[in-house]
Formats: sequence, C-alpha cells, structure tokens
Amino acid sequence: MGAYGPRMLGLIGREADGWVPSLGYAPPERLPEMHDRIDEGAAEAGRDPSEIKRVYNVSGNIGPEGDGPLVGPARKWIETLTGFVLEGGMDSFIFWPGEDHGRQTELFA
Repeated sequence: MGAYGPRMLGLIGREADGWVPSLGYAPPERLPEMHDRIDEGAAEAGRDPSEIKRVYNVSGNIGPEGDGPLVGPARKWIETLTGFVLEGGMDSFIFWPGEDHGRQTELFA
C-alpha cells in the first residue's frame, strides 16, 4: 500500500503486508517519522513491524552527474540506495528509469 498521511500509515502498520512510497512524496528525511507511525500501528495490532516490507519507488538515470539524488554514475546510485537501506529503513526498490528504459534497466541490474 502506498500512503503518506499519519492515519494511513497507522493503517498500514495494522493491516498491510507492505508500504510502497515514492521518493518524490516520501523524501529520505521524512522516512524515520513515517516508519515510526507504521511501527506504532503494527504494535497496536500486535504485529511485528519487521514483517512489513518497505519498498521504495525510485526514479532517475544512471550516467553523467546531474541534479537529484538518483541522477549520476553507478557509484552515486550505490551510495544513495545504500543510504536508503541503512539510514532510511527501506528494504526493496522499484526502479522507474527516467529515459531509455531498456538501457537504464540493464545498467541498474
């Protein structure tokens, strides 16, 4: 389920198998507070918060350096995605290439 408001995040914690926010609507600096609300909802329902998948929709282009957290060379992507996992609490990604979908998907893989 993709949602961003406190009530819906609580519902995700109580009922959903996963949370699928998009980077543009759930920036990295907001992830901790959003995870907390999901975890609170899970605890209220007697659920283990770690069983709720955290899947981040990310978009960008692998290649020359550019503006944005995910526009640049593979090294930048590795550092950014690693931060989303280690600091942001996300455990999976859905990649939306900004251009040349076939080539970008190859580069991402």
